[in-house]
Amino acid sequence: MALPKSVRSREFIRAALQRYEDARTLLNANRTTGAVYLAGYAVECGLKALLLSRLGAAKQTEMLESFRGNRGHSLDSLRDRYQQITGVRLPMEIAKEFSHVISWNTDMRYQTGTVRSQEATKFVRAVEIILNWIEERV
Repeated sequence: MALPKSVRSREFIRAALQRYEDARTLLNANRTTGAVYLAGYAVECGLKALLLSRLGAAKQTEMLESFRGNRGHSLDSLRDRYQQITGVRLPMEIAKEFSHVISWNTDMRYQTGTVRSQEATKFVRAVEIILNWIEERV
């Protein structure tokens, strides 16, 4: 993987890839709820890396501030901001995978119980595809 030029973007893509690996480890241990939570967080970090990679240094500070609060954790909002900044919609195959992860939110960290293994596997696989697409663009 070639790392983005922006230091801030590099930090977010590294975090995304680490959270994804953590999610895979949890999925392999049948800790499905934690796997889904961390995989969703990986998409959040990846989208933030993608956004930052599209901005100059002056605009990055403003964008970083916008990552605070609920909107900064919303995959919908981050995707929409990417589309606004670039004027490009997600490719159909990525939009399809995105539809599998869109229900993710930070409230999952309080969720008890277990996500069904099949659902968790599908979710983590969608995240892998999305992150591969993001990596090609940061």
